[in-house]
Amino acid sequence: WFGLIEEYTAREMTYPTDKLPALSGVVSALQCSIGDICLAGIWKSWFLEGLLWRLQHPDWDSYVVLPKKPYRVESWRAPSWSWAALEGVVLYTL
Repeated sequence: WFGLIEEYTAREMTYPTDKLPALSGVVSALQCSIGDICLAGIWKSWFLEGLLWRLQHPDWDSYVVLPKKPYRVESWRAPSWSWAALEGVVLYTL
């Protein structure tokens, strides 16, 4: 899941509001197969590990090939502890 989120957030979406709805099919299928609950992009059984994310920053991370500047979205989309609350490439530090 963590790798999927890192790859997914590196993509350019036409509408930032589509971030969570676009993942909803994958989340639904996984919820049924693993019997877990996804809370704003973080799985309940892995909740603490799911909070160990940060946004990649082109000025700080020297390995960035295609920079994507992080920013806060204008309208509420997810709780502040979720990677889905912001735009940018998510990196997990597990």
